[in-house]
Amino acid sequence: MVMNSKNKNEKKIKKNLEQYNLEKIDDIKFIRIKKNNGTDFIIKCPETFLNCKNKNFVIFGEAKLDVN
Repeated sequence: MVMNSKNKNEKKIKKNLEQYNLEKIDDIKFIRIKKNNGTDFIIKCPETFLNCKNKNFVIFGEAKLDVN
């Protein structure tokens, strides 16, 4: 079960991002962010938006350190 609680700042950011015509992507289950020093971060069930014009992504979710 995923908690869908959004704080005040997150709501403000999403409202401001509406002016950029972002398209919501629902098919993404998780995102892995790899850093140069070997550290990985995982975001499970991210809320992902895409700007089709210039292929930029905006990702909301809790990033956790991946320890493999």
